[in-house]
Amino acid sequence: MNLDTRATAKRLLTLMASMGAITCYGYALGGVGGYLVGQGRPFAAAAGVVSGSVLALAAVLIWKGYLSDLELLSQTTRNPDEPTENGSGDAS
Repeated sequence: MNLDTRATAKRLLTLMASMGAITCYGYALGGVGGYLVGQGRPFAAAAGVVSGSVLALAAVLIWKGYLSDLELLSQTTRNPDEPTENGSGDAS
């Protein structure tokens, strides 16, 4: 798997983990919200908070890996005649 494909896969995994975290936190809110009508579900609330937090942490870690891959990708595709951040180029 080349660097570009790996970066794209990480971006999609981050998206899915983020959406999963939102869904799990929704289940947690539903479990806690059930107490308003007298049918609270403590297991659903606890499972939603724990799984949502795990997925959110996974999304952050995958995103950090994506950013490092993106930096490597930009370094490999940079034009040597292009000026660097300090304003000096390699070309004379």
